[in-house]
Amino acid sequence: MIRTDAIGWRFTLVLPLWLALFGLVSHLLLIAGVGIPVVLFPACLVVAAAVALRITVAPEPTRPDEPGPRWLPWVCVALLAAAVGAVGYGALATGPRIWDGFVSWSLRADLYAPGNEQLARLSTSRPGFFVHSRSYPLLQPLCVGASRALLGARAGNLFLPLVFVDLIALVGQSGRRLGMPKSHAWVLAACFGTTPMWLSTGSGGVDSGYAELLLGYALCLFASGVVLRSLLMVTTAALLLPWIKPEALVYGTVLCTTLPFVADRRLHLAATAGFAAGLIAWLPLADQLLDPTGSGSSAYLLAAIASSTFVVVQGAVSEWHRRSHPNTRAIVLVAVTLLVVTVVVASFVLHDLAAHGHPLAVALVGLPSSLPERLAKIPQLILGYLQGFTFVRKYGLVYILAIALLVLRRRLTRPPDPALLVFLGTGIVLTCLAMFVVPPENLAHEFESRYDRLLLQWTAVAWLMVGPWVSALLHPGPNAEPIWANRPPAA
Repeated sequence: MIRTDAIGWRFTLVLPLWLALFGLVSHLLLIAGVGIPVVLFPACLVVAAAVALRITVAPEPTRPDEPGPRWLPWVCVALLAAAVGAVGYGALATGPRIWDGFVSWSLRADLYAPGNEQLARLSTSRPGFFVHSRSYPLLQPLCVGASRALLGARAGNLFLPLVFVDLIALVGQSGRRLGMPKSHAWVLAACFGTTPMWLSTGSGGVDSGYAELLLGYALCLFASGVVLRSLLMVTTAALLLPWIKPEALVYGTVLCTTLPFVADRRLHLAATAGFAAGLIAWLPLADQLLDPTGSGSSAYLLAAIASSTFVVVQGAVSEWHRRSHPNTRAIVLVAVTLLVVTVVVASFVLHDLAAHGHPLAVALVGLPSSLPERLAKIPQLILGYLQGFTFVRKYGLVYILAIALLVLRRRLTRPPDPALLVFLGTGIVLTCLAMFVVPPENLAHEFESRYDRLLLQWTAVAWLMVGPWVSALLHPGPNAEPIWANRPPAA
């Protein structure tokens, strides 16, 4: 018999399993040049729901004297209903209204929708066949295209609001399983769900057609899986990352490398296996998209080499950490060594990728020649960073709260969850570095059009760190222990 406290958690697990199964099968079909049947999308949903029902779910932690008036959850529900209703109406009323949402994501969703097998095959086999943003991964276009094929051109756009609903549930449910009182968990979900930029009509919003929402979902799933010690969530999130956006390749590589320092070996192994599997499924298809004239054999070799190297490096990092129990200086030394090795290995493939128009490769290839000019822009960079963190009309109070808590952490009686602290810190560092590598002459434009979206991707992880931390300060648990100290493993 299904326990009442497990229903919500099972609901949050259906979507990531659905995305992982559909994405994996769809990528393999496209590599093989076979059309994607319409029935595959709902069939994967049925399988994902069946798997979620079979998963053993640990009970929610209970805490005495839960605070909060009875009406508070209902207020949170009303706020969330209004937020979801607004973005749902926007998705139904119009298609993507901003440039990238239309040309980079919506048009490709129609191109790779089930029933367009011939057009999809042309995009990977004929050089003269124009496809905007060829280097961008395909998970979101595949899912949105399948939704449109099943529900119609407008109703199919509800796929992203559905992801938003599940992300809100994931944040609230994760907070509850970290030991937050129910009223606090409802407030946490409402704080994230009413983040202004998610609800805006501009770039990055839920109904804008951009992929920030799907990437933010995978990052939150990854972080939540680590702190809740869920092998299923960590594996699924790592698998999804290479299929969402180009920067997710960097996120996945760095997050997996930091895992041995904040999680046990099983979680690190799960993340490594999932990310390597995602690379194997994506790299051959990416090669076909970028170079339709190639034979494809080099792509399979590249996928095998990249995934194998990734697995070996991650295994070496994990084994070194297990044997030496390094201090901070040793951790920094290994991180710098890995960075140098990565730069040396990446330099052999960057120029080839840049020749095919890969945006990250283009930026990195031009980095050395413009380094003095970039260093001169550091004051402007710092000002842009601070403006982004304090932009309440886009992110609410989450980054302001995070900065305040970190500044005052030595005076506070409760520490933050170390894994979430490391994850969010990693995300912020990578986001800031992304602005450093852009062409200096485009810096102002990049801050206006890109930096805000990069910060948006990490808002769910930020709330997942800030929410339980504030809850622990306002309502201490028994024996003055952090509320996440004895959390049970999640499914």
